Amino acid sequence: MTEKNGIHELNAFKAFAKTCELPIRLDTIIKKYPPKPDIQCDVIGVGSLAFELVRIMDQKYSNLLKKNEETVMELRTHLSNLPKTKKEFFNKLYSMPEFLLIF
Repeated sequence: MTEKNGIHELNAFKAFAKTCELPIRLDTIIKKYPPKPDIQCDVIGVGSLAFELVRIMDQKYSNLLKKNEETVMELRTHLSNLPKTKKEFFNKLYSMPEFLLIF
């Protein structure tokens, strides 16, 4: 897990904690790392609870994201294999290319 993912999980849980019916003490929310569950916090009247965060995603959407990632990787591989002169020309036009594919 990257630090960026950890921050994302922490922010997502804090947003959940502010809107859910559980009386979660916001000042006790902390990020944990494997093998422990993702988040630990205190719930008033209950005590310490741990939460494992998961992502639920539609299979078709997940396949689309995977195809997008694979296509971007193919583009990057193709660019890295260009002859030197073509690669230099491309890099002059697009110093830091970012690929956004819309299917």
